Amino acid sequence: MKQKNSGCVPLHAVIWAMDPFQMDTTPNWDSVRELTRWVKAGKLALQPVHILSMPRPEGSRHVGLHHYVPAAQKLTDQSVHALGMSRALPAVVITEKSSSTADAVRKILCLSGEVDSPLIVVSSHGRSGIGRLMFGSFSEKLLLTSRHPVLFLNHSEVSASVSPTSRVLFPTDFSTFSFRAFVRFLRDLTSKDSEVIVLHAISLYAMVATDYGATGAFSVPENYFSEQERLANDEGVKWKQAAQALGVPVRFVIADSGYSCNVAECIFDIAEREQVSLIAMASVSGELKSIVAGSVARDVIRKQMYPVWVCGPTLLQEDTQSSKRVSQA
Repeated sequence: MKQKNSGCVPLHAVIWAMDPFQMDTTPNWDSVRELTRWVKAGKLALQPVHILSMPRPEGSRHVGLHHYVPAAQKLTDQSVHALGMSRALPAVVITEKSSSTADAVRKILCLSGEVDSPLIVVSSHGRSGIGRLMFGSFSEKLLLTSRHPVLFLNHSEVSASVSPTSRVLFPTDFSTFSFRAFVRFLRDLTSKDSEVIVLHAISLYAMVATDYGATGAFSVPENYFSEQERLANDEGVKWKQAAQALGVPVRFVIADSGYSCNVAECIFDIAEREQVSLIAMASVSGELKSIVAGSVARDVIRKQMYPVWVCGPTLLQEDTQSSKRVSQA
């Protein structure tokens, strides 16, 4: 297999960022099964990667990290083997003198760019509240800056009862960014026999955030929910056409969450009802409505109920700019 980077990671390998020293980031079997299905169906190489860094007290001499590489590689390989990932390549350990989270993310993104990885995989933190500490550092930095889709594996002690199906739930607000993420997901989907369920949750979430943030008050228009359902059905035509063009079966679900602003809970309710094995969605930032969409994605990841495939803002913005250049050419 051709090599493009330093010679140890094959081109187009799925990069799995692992930390074998943090036992509470061990993914559950449902997540592992989903990752195995994705890699096997696409005939992709799965490359576990550990960024080895060591905090250095002020004024102390730097300890050579290379002395710890063999032990870190052995422990990473043992962690992968314990999860039954027979398709995984031997682990790669990359040293980073800095203990900065941003530098660790940069190392992962540089490697992913060098090998043109189709996907980065990361385990979310297992402590209560997804270790908002963990998500607020490595995971969130990776989500915000990655030029590749990210698959978050949920923790071994926190999950829904996931059925071994190939059913995927794609929640959407029907924004342009969400549509681009949808098309990207369908193109990257390695198992074309998967059924994709597109979910639009009609909620006051975005309207409250926009109107209340601007005026300090909001009012619900007459026939708001029925009008939103009509608009969703009209917009869904384009989404169905995109799925048909790529040969992926798609089904639409429109859920009325009433006056609740908790879109994430609505997503979990539908995911459980439909017995999905994966949630895929866009996460964006910028204008107020986009920030709302981004916060929903982060809420879904934090709950750790399902493995979650996410297209982050950097990737979506680059896709948008690329499409503009093509249309102007």
